[in-house]
Amino acid sequence: MKKSILFALSIILLGTNAHTPVQAQDLVYVAVDPCRLADTRKSSEMIDGVSRNFEISGANLTFQGGGSCIHPKAGTGAEPLAASVYIVAVPTGSSGSGWLTAFPSDRITPAMNSVATVNYAKGQIAGNTTNVTLCQPGNCPADGQLGLVSFNSAQHVVMDVQGYYYPLSDGGGTSTTSTSTSTSTSTSTSTTSTTLEDRRL
Repeated sequence: MKKSILFALSIILLGTNAHTPVQAQDLVYVAVDPCRLADTRKSSEMIDGVSRNFEISGANLTFQGGGSCIHPKAGTGAEPLAASVYIVAVPTGSSGSGWLTAFPSDRITPAMNSVATVNYAKGQIAGNTTNVTLCQPGNCPADGQLGLVSFNSAQHVVMDVQGYYYPLSDGGGTSTTSTSTSTSTSTSTSTTSTTLEDRRL
């Protein structure tokens, strides 16, 4: 596949995410068996307006209520090799209507009313799938690559990982493309992402 096509696909991929990299990248998507990234019901709830960072990979994520999520190209050291992650975010037990916003942990916390990953009503269990850009290698805080903040309410959140996006720097390792669509249970809008199968694994 030509590099120009891959570049266009990377724009489509990251276009569904509220926070895109400063510079567009050619990306390869690698799906994984869904794994539990975090569950704040096992620690403490999200507080209105207070952001929290989460690790996006690890053999033992019990400290954030997760299980084992090893991204397929995980290397050594604390920095992620993945550029973006495909997650399911589900708020539960909310004290009122509100919304959650996921963002790269090396960015400032998004302003209230600027963007939402998932919206929900009081007490509603509502989930959404989304692509979340991760912090840039070298700039990641020690406590995680993915930031999350809730607005207008306090609630717990459960997050699962379904896949990772990796920078494609050598121009190879891609094949056919397919399209998957996911719809938020709390809104009528849907998001579409293009999947690239990675032959290098």
